[in-house]
Amino acid sequence: QKNEVEQVNRTAADQKASMRSAQNTFAAREQKNEVEQLNRTAAGQKAASAQRVSVADALVQSAEGPGAAAAVAGTVQARKESMDLGQAISLVISDALPDPDAPASPPTKKKSKVILMLLEMVPVCGPIGLDRFYLGSTKTGLAKLTVCICTCLVGGLVWGLIDAIIVISNSLSRSQSINSLGLEAEFDEDETEPAFYLACIAVVVQLLCLCFCTGWRYMGSKQAPKEDTVIIGAPAGARLISAAR
Repeated sequence: QKNEVEQVNRTAADQKASMRSAQNTFAAREQKNEVEQLNRTAAGQKAASAQRVSVADALVQSAEGPGAAAAVAGTVQARKESMDLGQAISLVISDALPDPDAPASPPTKKKSKVILMLLEMVPVCGPIGLDRFYLGSTKTGLAKLTVCICTCLVGGLVWGLIDAIIVISNSLSRSQSINSLGLEAEFDEDETEPAFYLACIAVVVQLLCLCFCTGWRYMGSKQAPKEDTVIIGAPAGARLISAAR
């Protein structure tokens, strides 16, 4: 029995030692996997940080110019001594990107909406592209003038009518800007009301011209002389009476 008890104790000790060895092996493997995972994560973060720094440097060079890029790089290099990599990257990106709180760039020179409406109301200015030349759209103005010359004023009239409709609609809406079919401009707020009244006058004049042309054509067709009707085979007197009628 004593021998059996010793044998059981030795077996239990061996099993206990085997279990400890297995646990140690498993723990070592887990630690090794964790170390590899940390190494991979660190390598990925390092690559991402390098990529962000390169992108930020490119943004600085493209947005500010070589001189400003060198100044920003010097500032970042001076501050890197007292900050970590993440803060340095944030500094580079903040210096490269525009500040949303910074004042906007000075606006472009505004055009007169009254002059534009007057150009649209003059029959000759629209087809030859003077309205687009006034707004600064030189390319479309030249294209409009070329179309007008090549089509013997027909294409210019159609294009001018489209531009006139756009400008009149914009003036009737009292808008301070226009951006349609190449017509781009900013207007003063004081000229929206005069341009609105000019647009109303243009609409009334167009309606009156349309009514006048329609009435003139109707009256001309009503007063046109009737054709002489001659009845073939009728006597000479009947022919004369028919001609008189």
